[in-house]
Amino acid sequence: MTTIYIDTETGPSRRVDVAAWLATKHFDADDLEGAAKKATAALERTSLQATLGEIHVISLAIGEGEPVTLISNGDEGDLMRRFAQEMFDVIDDGHYPFRLVAYNMPFDRAMIRVRAMAHKVRLPKLVHDIGVKPWESSWRCAMEPLKVDFKDNVSLVQACLAFGIPLSYADGGDIPGSEVGAALARGEIERVAHHCALDVRRLREVWRHICSVDVDPVAVSDAKVEKIARQLEVKR
Repeated sequence: MTTIYIDTETGPSRRVDVAAWLATKHFDADDLEGAAKKATAALERTSLQATLGEIHVISLAIGEGEPVTLISNGDEGDLMRRFAQEMFDVIDDGHYPFRLVAYNMPFDRAMIRVRAMAHKVRLPKLVHDIGVKPWESSWRCAMEPLKVDFKDNVSLVQACLAFGIPLSYADGGDIPGSEVGAALARGEIERVAHHCALDVRRLREVWRHICSVDVDPVAVSDAKVEKIARQLEVKR
């Protein structure tokens, strides 16, 4: 099965109506300065919300191939249409069925799904994942096996450090993920795109380590075999 590695970079909503709604929600006539700070902080947090945030960059790598990076220069709808076409091209090229691997899968899947719906962009069913039974989903989360009791999030940087995967902030022109928002605010979209492509490569290496553990199959006992045989005999 073909594995597609995917990462998204998101930013706050740039819509006037969203900003106005948040300003109204946090308005306090007795503390205008505090209200403005709260509204600004709430607007920044929309980068983590599929319904209100925006996708600026999507990077994906098919198997061992180099990442394909799609960039939004102000038109998220165009970005989503190009992403959808990429995925349909993957199917046309014979890479079907495929598996989609993202580091924080629930976040990336939700962003792609909702932002596509917001712009009325049709995605392959394996991508939008709506109406698909959990055990039939094509999406896989690289972070989930690294969590402790499914409670503590583990950053991609932490995963790379754990497995000895190089981080290239100093010499590769890359930026830490914590600086992506500021870079977007400065209009450094190409720098963010470079970071996103490198994250896809790092994700691929992390996934290799996760999948490298050999698990011996559990042997079926003789008693279990006899029970199954008796059940089959009864059905006859």
